[in-house]
Amino acid sequence: MKRQYHEVPAAYLRGPAFHKNKLEIRTFIFWASFALTMACLTIAPLRYLAYGVPMLVLLSCVADQTLLLGDETKPFLVVLVAGLALGPLANTDGWKDLFFIFAGVSVAFLSRLPHVKLWTVFLALLACFVIQFGALGNFRGSLQFNILKSESSFEGNFSFVFGLLVPFAVLQRRYLLAFLSLAMTVLSLKRIAVLAALGAGVMALVGPKRGKWLLNPPVMLALNALVLIADMAYSTGALDYVILQLTGQSPNELGQGRQSIHRFVVRDLLESPFHAFIGHGMGGVYTIAEAGVGTYEKINLHSDLLKLSYEVGYIVTAVMIWVMYTSRHYSLRVAFLFQNILFFTDNTLIYFFLTFLLFTLMRVQRESERADAATVVA
Repeated sequence: MKRQYHEVPAAYLRGPAFHKNKLEIRTFIFWASFALTMACLTIAPLRYLAYGVPMLVLLSCVADQTLLLGDETKPFLVVLVAGLALGPLANTDGWKDLFFIFAGVSVAFLSRLPHVKLWTVFLALLACFVIQFGALGNFRGSLQFNILKSESSFEGNFSFVFGLLVPFAVLQRRYLLAFLSLAMTVLSLKRIAVLAALGAGVMALVGPKRGKWLLNPPVMLALNALVLIADMAYSTGALDYVILQLTGQSPNELGQGRQSIHRFVVRDLLESPFHAFIGHGMGGVYTIAEAGVGTYEKINLHSDLLKLSYEVGYIVTAVMIWVMYTSRHYSLRVAFLFQNILFFTDNTLIYFFLTFLLFTLMRVQRESERADAATVVA
């Protein structure tokens, strides 16, 4: 019987493994990382599993011999590069922050991601929510809800990730999913997450033709500067009377203790203008907050905008915000708006579970739009 010889395609001979196997490894690594993300969100002690995610991603990149740097990664690479440049000024907590930022961003470096459906993410989050408040017994006592005092029986980090789904659901015209995600955002109440979901959702609904009048670098840089100035006024007591008259609460009560922490950082920014432009190094806010409050424990500032301004300086912070709104993909600008609003009153930059999902959804959305555009042209 005559032997049959078959030529091996050249694509299969590239790299250390067959192309088909590399694809399987990459897909496995992504879903393993996704599972770790859900675990970190659901069970707090498991948050250290996040340390393994960038290692898995880099393993896949080495196998593929490809490292993708899309528009979604560029703003955070600005912070990472600046943080490394100011490395001699960074403390231990600062290096940890840099790692957690990189851990979340790293998923966007994969050469290809599976097409993750929004409903899949929503149902996974819903299952984790039920596990945390049901099976793990986190829900105790009677039902409580007070949006002015940011009180809810289900308050927690789920509000950020459910809120993240809202603008993407609107972009894909999945309005039922957008409504359900917004309802879960409110139920697991984080006021800034609700505001971010509404703001980004509205801009997704407006569309790129009108939305780019607002979501562009000069306008958003000016908006962030105004928010930073307002935070400084709030922290120094300039708005005390207005807040008391409008809300009936003390400024510190309304901000859930932020005024007492922010004032030390703001005072240092105002008294050291040179360092305010070049930065104090990653982790600097923890040192000054500890000294100001008089305790020896890590105190989160709950304002990434103020944190970045202090640690990497006004210039790098401005460059980061500028780059966030330069992508030609309007969906990325909308997604960055959601993250940008969170920067105002929370420290979500180091929330690995949020940044992982953010960059995953941005990559999937961008590639989906590109595929649709190619289909139309063809």
